[in-house]
Amino acid sequence: MADRIKVEVDDSLESLIPGYLGDIEKWIADILGLAKAGDFEAIRDLTHKMAGTGAGYGFDFITHAGGEANKAAHEKSPGPCQGMDGEAQGVPGPAGDHLRG
Repeated sequence: MADRIKVEVDDSLESLIPGYLGDIEKWIADILGLAKAGDFEAIRDLTHKMAGTGAGYGFDFITHAGGEANKAAHEKSPGPCQGMDGEAQGVPGPAGDHLRG
């Protein structure tokens, strides 16, 4: 199993984290399907959300992954988008467990 990434979450956000990670789980699954279909416009929308929200919840790696996949989507390059399932290795808790399969 990959090493877990430890994050510090502000107490005022703690109750929002399960829902946010659920969104990330869905977005990654959607991005993987959209990459196979070549729908780069939809990928750009989802990866922009990831890039813009991850760090605000304490998940810098989500912001980084979303930013990299967003750049790839602008270049219509599916490779980094299809590799997003690897980003799931750092997602903590049940959402991460589900993403890791």
